[in-house]
Amino acid sequence: MLREALNSALQQTYPNIEVIVSDDGTNPETPKVVESMQDARVRYRRNPENLGEIRNNQAAYREAQGKYIANLHDDDFWMPTFLERLVPPLEEHPEATIAFCDHYIANPDGSLDLEHTEVNTRRWRRDRLAPGLHRPFWREALLHESVPVAMASVFRASALDPDDLRTEARASYDKWIAYLLCRDGQAAYYHPERLTAYRVHNGQESAKSSVNWAAGEVFCAETWMADPHLSDIADDLRHLALQKRVDLGKELLRSGRLLEARKHLWSALWKNLTRTVPLFTISFLPSRIAHQILRLHDRL
Repeated sequence: MLREALNSALQQTYPNIEVIVSDDGTNPETPKVVESMQDARVRYRRNPENLGEIRNNQAAYREAQGKYIANLHDDDFWMPTFLERLVPPLEEHPEATIAFCDHYIANPDGSLDLEHTEVNTRRWRRDRLAPGLHRPFWREALLHESVPVAMASVFRASALDPDDLRTEARASYDKWIAYLLCRDGQAAYYHPERLTAYRVHNGQESAKSSVNWAAGEVFCAETWMADPHLSDIADDLRHLALQKRVDLGKELLRSGRLLEARKHLWSALWKNLTRTVPLFTISFLPSRIAHQILRLHDRL
């Protein structure tokens, strides 16, 4: 899928770009694909060892020479006017650290899934988000998760120090970036057009159903909760952190790590009895039975 992603970047109607391909894998075809582009705007870099998603992004950000940065995963793609629509608002509004848009959901073959796209837009509340500037955008970024940093945004390079990315955020690195870009009360600009596509396929490592992901979510939410910059939404962040702690307990149960799950669920037990008590009870059952009951619990 890398070739399609690269073509979507190189075919932008806003041509003044550099494309940094930051290779953290072992696929020998990757440099061949990059070389076949035969475009001086594309630069290839490879890590001497596997660094993981966050440190790989850090390395690419440090090499970026432009005024703005946009993430493009190798399984996603941009519409031709993506940069043309999102760069001008950042030029016009220096108080904005990020400009973002809505996006499509794509099938493995790259075709657009319009029904799933509509559901996705409503899920992240972008159907009711007013176009234009939002300042501050704490709620949009951290509570509603309306800002798709990883697949449909352009942010100001000067607003992000790559060293501020934390490996503890794990697969939620995009939410951590959103936090860094909004925490001081900065602005965001929303353009409601769908200008990128997020491809859903079986090979995705970013599937939101793992202990790794849930632990990153807990780290983010609990860090935000303790940040005095965000005191205006502190109560909402405490509720969010509680939810994320229960989610982590559930993922640990799902993976058979019952003692670890019990610890996290106990910390949330008396604050959310309805959701936590059933999961806490399951943690005392044999692992095989716990897993079966959890599957039934998921359907309720």
